[in-house]
Amino acid sequence: MTRARRHLAALAVAGALGHLAACAGDEARGLCETLADPPEAVGAPVEIRVVNEGTETVFIREVYGCTHKWFELKAGEDLVDAEPDGCDTCKEVLEESHCGRCSVVACLGLNFVGIAPGATFTVAWPGVTYESVEWPAECNYDADACAAHPPTSCVTPRAAAGAYTVRIVQAFAPTGCPEGACTCPPGQDTCTFATDTYDTFTDLSAPLELPGDTVLEFRLH
Repeated sequence: MTRARRHLAALAVAGALGHLAACAGDEARGLCETLADPPEAVGAPVEIRVVNEGTETVFIREVYGCTHKWFELKAGEDLVDAEPDGCDTCKEVLEESHCGRCSVVACLGLNFVGIAPGATFTVAWPGVTYESVEWPAECNYDADACAAHPPTSCVTPRAAAGAYTVRIVQAFAPTGCPEGACTCPPGQDTCTFATDTYDTFTDLSAPLELPGDTVLEFRLH
């Protein structure tokens, strides 16, 4: 986030909290402020690399449709939110006052990454997870607008720690790309595109220990 965007975000939070000041006590206002602007969660950054060791382009698919989330994180059998959806964070709930409703983005198909022979696709994950917390009704400063769909929870960042499993999805023979062939342009090692058509896929998983591991590689052929 740029300095200007951080400044605007801070002003948005301050403005929302200003509205709260007129209708909530110090205790409620302090709770809302803590939820919306929690202490910075500093995780142990990890590079998740997908390396193409073969002679043909390989593909990975987003783990969930229309999300651009290229990996899934689990602690044991429990899913862990490694990247929040756009309006799930407590800060977004307060800033936007969207009352738990995200704007709908058109989905043009599953998103894929093509990786040319010898190339590497890297996801830089900051080592931060998000956990759900209760969003108090007192924090809905625009009560009238939120009456039909009041938010009851939001997610807040935490530094990741412990044993995890990372899953990616390798896809095979995607077709039907808008530009024709589902290949990267000449001279481009990786590229993204969307299509609903492909032959099959396979799940690939690897362990991750935090803090400690800084790089996790998947080597495809």
